[in-house]
Amino acid sequence: MAERFVSQGISDVDPDVCETAALIHDLGHPPFGHNGEKSLDRLALGRGDEDGYEGNAQSFRIVTKLAVRAAGSAGLDLTKASLRACLKYPSLKADATEEGKYGVFKSESEAFHSIYDTAPHKTLEAQIMDWADDIAYSVHDLYDFVLAGVVPLREIASFDAPKLRAVLDNRKLDSVADSAFDSVLFELNVLLPSSLDLASTSRFSSELVGKLKEWVSANIYKFSEHGCQVFNGKLQSDTEVVHQVAILKALTYHFAIGSPALAVRQQGEQTILRGLFKYLWCDLKQPKPSLFSREALDRLQVEQRPARIVCDAISSMTDAQAITLYHKLTGISPSSILDTSTPSML
Repeated sequence: MAERFVSQGISDVDPDVCETAALIHDLGHPPFGHNGEKSLDRLALGRGDEDGYEGNAQSFRIVTKLAVRAAGSAGLDLTKASLRACLKYPSLKADATEEGKYGVFKSESEAFHSIYDTAPHKTLEAQIMDWADDIAYSVHDLYDFVLAGVVPLREIASFDAPKLRAVLDNRKLDSVADSAFDSVLFELNVLLPSSLDLASTSRFSSELVGKLKEWVSANIYKFSEHGCQVFNGKLQSDTEVVHQVAILKALTYHFAIGSPALAVRQQGEQTILRGLFKYLWCDLKQPKPSLFSREALDRLQVEQRPARIVCDAISSMTDAQAITLYHKLTGISPSSILDTSTPSML
């Protein structure tokens, strides 16, 4: 997408900066994705940290402070353009305007203000990164969940536009035109194999996989190449395309991410994070904490924000690391001194 804009003579876009922003974007995602993000937010707020937790802000904290490029230096020493581009929400929490979302913790406010020569704003590269993230959510995530049998493709394809709108029941879709629903439903109908029980054999059907891959390629091209242009430094997408992306995102959320079938798992994930937070918080309050690195303890002395240090540690883990550490701390799976799977605390 960025290369196309450059080829059209739009000099405000730097493809390398866009790629850097894309690589940075999800660094701040904690274990268990958005469920983990919400849990850490509640836990941090409950321990008196007014910023709570936000994945986008954690990404900015990582690249400006936590990650190490060279001994004795903090952050990755990225260009101002790259740092601006990674900010999907270029504001502190107190200045958040878009659904309460923000991109910077108070602890990184100095770094944040140092990268702008004018008022903080969402740069063109940041807009491209944001739109690319929406495309990935609407296309690749749906592809994965259809193959996993989570999204009932045959059932959805039998709906008409009003029925699909009612099933999704999403206020963000109130302004979406029926024509966009019709387009999405038409494409999903085309995906259906001629004779296949999707509930039992979807992931093994070469016919479905082939059609889905064609659908992915066609939609990525439509949404990124055909569906958007740059005018006066702003990324503007075709309204029909924006509406189709919104519908596909809502489909993924309704049938997969927000499904009641995941409620038990999500409760278990929250239990693990509450337990980890409790153990790490209590350790950090000891005269001589034993679970944290020297760098983390030094950072605590400077910032005086223990909840932030605990969030740093937990958010750096993978799902598997969080589960394993919880099991070790609770004695479910005792650890050996030779076990190297325990993550190093930030």
